[in-house]
Amino acid sequence: MTTHAELPTVPVLTVGWRIRMAREFAGLDQAELAERTQIARNTISNYENGATTHVKPLYLRQIALVTGVDEAWLVHGITVTGGFRFPATTLVTMPRAPAAA
Repeated sequence: MTTHAELPTVPVLTVGWRIRMAREFAGLDQAELAERTQIARNTISNYENGATTHVKPLYLRQIALVTGVDEAWLVHGITVTGGFRFPATTLVTMPRAPAAA
């Protein structure tokens, strides 16, 4: 019989994790995302590594627009529009965004 201590731990998919996944999906590094959103690079780093857990709503909107992900997914891990969908409970390998022609 498996005890509670032996069960695998499900990772907590934080807003910082979703910011990182969105950034990587868009093919950007932190400096590029900072430049395109006008958010300080160290602020983005703090969001991604969990040092700052409250993300300003305006920053979330800017990150969503620049990276091309659904803002509801970025905020809550769900999507309510018909746009690009990220699973809220699974880890995925993010594809690269197509290069601009």
